[in-house]
Formats: sequence, structure tokens, C-alpha cells
Amino acid sequence: VLAATIIGFKEHGLKFFSLLVPAGCPLVLLPLLVTIELISYLAKNISLGLRLGANITSGHMLLSILSGFVFNIMNSSIIFFIVGLIPLTFIMMFSGLELVIALIQAQV
Repeated sequence: VLAATIIGFKEHGLKFFSLLVPAGCPLVLLPLLVTIELISYLAKNISLGLRLGANITSGHMLLSILSGFVFNIMNSSIIFFIVGLIPLTFIMMFSGLELVIALIQAQV
């Protein structure tokens, strides 16, 4: 989004702000509408970035908790080591799912 904004300024100069003005806007409302639209433009990008970061962080935290749990199970005895391979498999599959979800969210 930052790159799109920079390219927009490079291509259109200060006319880039005309994208923030609805068609047929009275001149009296122009400063107010440009301010509102600019805040909306920035807030959308900030909220999407925070959502992406929070979702990726929560997935990492969940993997960390589950991995610690499985490590403790597998470390206790040989029987639990064999039983612990089942949740370990689910953790590996969850890692792949988390990677796919992170890629999809980064594209959105």
C-alpha cells in the first residue's frame, strides 16, 4: 500500500489527493472531506497490518504452547514418546496450515 501511495504521488503529483474527493463535492466541504478520506485511507491500512500481525503472532504462540506440551509428554518416558508422535504430527500439519493462512492474509 505504501508503494501504491508513492507511485500515485509520483504519477499524479498533488492531484493524487483528488482521489480522496467525491465527485460533485461543494468547495466548502472540500477540506473536511479530504481530511476524513485521508484518515480513512490510513486507518484501513493500519488496521489490516495490525490484524495480520496479530493473527500470525497468535498462530506462533499456539504452536509454541502445543510444542512445549508435546515435548514434555515425549520427554517423560519411551511409551509417552511413541504416543507423543500423534500430536507431533498434528503440530506439523498445523504449521503448514498456519503458513497457508498467513500467505492468504498477506494477499488480502
